[in-house]
Amino acid sequence: MSSKYPILPPNQIINALSKVGFEKISQKGSHAKYKNLKTQKIYIIPMHKEIAKGTLKSILEQADIELETFLNLLLRIDFLLEYNSSNKKNILRKFECEAI
Repeated sequence: MSSKYPILPPNQIINALSKVGFEKISQKGSHAKYKNLKTQKIYIIPMHKEIAKGTLKSILEQADIELETFLNLLLRIDFLLEYNSSNKKNILRKFECEAI
């Protein structure tokens, strides 16, 4: 059975987390510090080419974010990016098909 957690580049993870109040406070080498502005907790996010499933799981667990919530944030970001750069009707059809 494969993991439900996706392998993603850090910028996609950060874009989703920024929607729930995360802000970059510093970076040293290949690891960045992000602060949740609501809880004031600090999280370390590796800035590698891809973030492993287990690392993403750990980040989400520490931040108390459910996987489903995180995936919905990613879908919203992808939808908005496509909406801004493509034909509106094609995007809406794609979004409806994926939701089914």
